[in-house]
Amino acid sequence: FANLDALKRSIETNAPVEGLTRALPAVDAQALEHLSRDEDIRALATDARRVALLWEACALPDYRKIAPAQHADLIASIYMDLARHGHVDENYMAEQVRRADTTEGDIDTLSHRIAQIRTWTFVSNRPGWLAD
Repeated sequence: FANLDALKRSIETNAPVEGLTRALPAVDAQALEHLSRDEDIRALATDARRVALLWEACALPDYRKIAPAQHADLIASIYMDLARHGHVDENYMAEQVRRADTTEGDIDTLSHRIAQIRTWTFVSNRPGWLAD
């Protein structure tokens, strides 16, 4: 976690064991690759602690199964809050949960809302990610 480029290199390094092949990029690696091109993210991920925090944020599961760029945008928002303020903006999080807090709609709509709630439950259970 020395710096962002070192983290990316370590993820991209092939295993030194013969016979092992590279798997498709995982969601967290895809998110990191996308976010590492963002100048605002690069400006925040300037030391080992912040790089480790970014990698931790990239571990946010994509329960919603959305486009990788959309998932990365959500991670970016969470990471910027964590890096700048030390916690996720609880008003933003409450608004996201409020939007999902309805039982109206068909099964696909309800499944999407459940996935949103799972996402915010994951965030709320991360140690140190909320102010209280």
